[in-house]
Amino acid sequence: MNNHMLGSSSHARYGHFHYPRVVALKCPGCGQQMIATNLDCPAGYEHFWDVDPYRGLWAAVCPHCGSGKEMNWEQMKDYELWYKLSLREEEVWAWNSGHLAFIIQKVEKKVDKAHPWAYFEAYLNKSWLVKLSQERYINKLKALL
Repeated sequence: MNNHMLGSSSHARYGHFHYPRVVALKCPGCGQQMIATNLDCPAGYEHFWDVDPYRGLWAAVCPHCGSGKEMNWEQMKDYELWYKLSLREEEVWAWNSGHLAFIIQKVEKKVDKAHPWAYFEAYLNKSWLVKLSQERYINKLKALL
């Protein structure tokens, strides 16, 4: 998870204090999806800019087992992302379902320029776009939603 949260060669802008409002994580208690929501970002925003990865707080809650924790961005790196899949020697990942839906649109070459994640279009891993364009891989990504 660490590389996904820091930003990487595939998501360069993400390393520059641009965060998702909601991150889907794997609950360490029960293995189901838990949702971490930034406590400072108003509802209706998919992502936001911030100046300090240690200042903002996310509230992570698992609706399945009831576990929860408040944490900052750095602490969240210890959790596994919920939306990730290894396909054709690539680890494809997304912060949340909206982010994954955008990645699927991009792979299908059906990008809606008004999509809340369109800001990140140029920063998606280019090898995902090439390697995952076959329908069987697109269907595996869609099955995650």
